[in-house]
Amino acid sequence: MSSSSLAAWPFPWIEADWERVCERETLGQLAHALLITGPTGIGKQRFANELGQWLLCESDPRGASACGNCRGCRWVDTGVHPDLVHLAPEEDSKTIKIDQVRALSSELTLTAQAGGRRVAIVSPADSMTLAAANSLLKTLEEPPAATVILLVSERPAALPATIRSRCQQIKLLPAALDIALPWLRQQTDVDDPELLCRLTGNAPCAAAALGSDPLFQQRLTLLEGIRDIAAGRADPLKQADLWLKHDLSQGLSWLAGCVTDMIRLKTYATPPTLSNKDCLSTLLELSAMADIKTLFHRLDGVYEGIRHVDTPINQTLLMQDLLIEWGPDAR
Repeated sequence: MSSSSLAAWPFPWIEADWERVCERETLGQLAHALLITGPTGIGKQRFANELGQWLLCESDPRGASACGNCRGCRWVDTGVHPDLVHLAPEEDSKTIKIDQVRALSSELTLTAQAGGRRVAIVSPADSMTLAAANSLLKTLEEPPAATVILLVSERPAALPATIRSRCQQIKLLPAALDIALPWLRQQTDVDDPELLCRLTGNAPCAAAALGSDPLFQQRLTLLEGIRDIAAGRADPLKQADLWLKHDLSQGLSWLAGCVTDMIRLKTYATPPTLSNKDCLSTLLELSAMADIKTLFHRLDGVYEGIRHVDTPINQTLLMQDLLIEWGPDAR
């Protein structure tokens, strides 16, 4: 499917953000650097790609989205636009390195080959090493003419404050259910799309992907494994192997939601909300096996794991250590 127009595949929850950016551009108020932030699966990358194509669209007059038919749009759609640069971690690396940023900065000083702007999309921007970020800062402080740099990040706090302060920020917020659910029902045939929204923090793109993800299908089995660890009936090391078959970052984010549900069950006779209501029986068992202090300690452990999951740390040891903390001897 072509990415040439928001109208071709609307993300209704970001339309207002799109309109604000278009208005800034029309008024000549669009900054030379934009930081596009928001949770996983909210549509940040799509937003950046659409914006990059719109800025390079050669239709006259330019509409509220890229035309999809001009020379510039055709080049973008086929991945050959000479004035659009994508910067991401190289293969087999999780970081954007200083040499990559230096090469980008050098390229942005060249005159646009199509006669308009040059656009760079840096994603994920928070994967830059500190040296790379400092190198990019020099370009942000003295930006080349007719250049727009789009930084995409779901962890903007991981970027140096000096980078953030030199960017116009676009914060894509979780979608309201009345907007997300109609769109999600068109994308997936799961029985409970509202559950998908809750599990992904109302991030519709993530919710649509989760509906067909093996983690979604097997999460009750994984949670029952933790219950069996807590009851002394299962080996945490063997259970860790089951978790490692899935995307660990996504799995730990879901586990954090489960522990939060346990804390709600421990705190309220009738919890106002539960993210994992379909796992209620197992959540009740687990919440009954620990006091509130232990549950908060375990939640801290999960968040610590999330912070380290994209570092060079051994993921097997990380997951094993987390699950050992659920054993009866750890309480």
